[in-house]
Amino acid sequence: MNSHPLKHANNIMSAGNLDDLADAVRVAFSDGCERSELASAGVDWDDLPTFGGDEPDDFFGIFSWDADGYLILDGSDPESCRVEPRAVWDDC
Repeated sequence: MNSHPLKHANNIMSAGNLDDLADAVRVAFSDGCERSELASAGVDWDDLPTFGGDEPDDFFGIFSWDADGYLILDGSDPESCRVEPRAVWDDC
């Protein structure tokens, strides 16, 4: 168990933009936090902050967004968290 899940959960839920949110998630995963541990500390994976732009038509794999990109999570390791441009993701 990680000793700082509350700190990481706070950083995730208070991120000011999509890139900061992705960085906060990556740091939490790098520090050994699991998704379930972060959820217990206050991260609502189904209601992460969003930063403008239209909601995606399909939410599969998308956990947050802004006008230009989507936050994609495929797992609980740092590499699974990435920001993809909307144009690339919407074309898939």
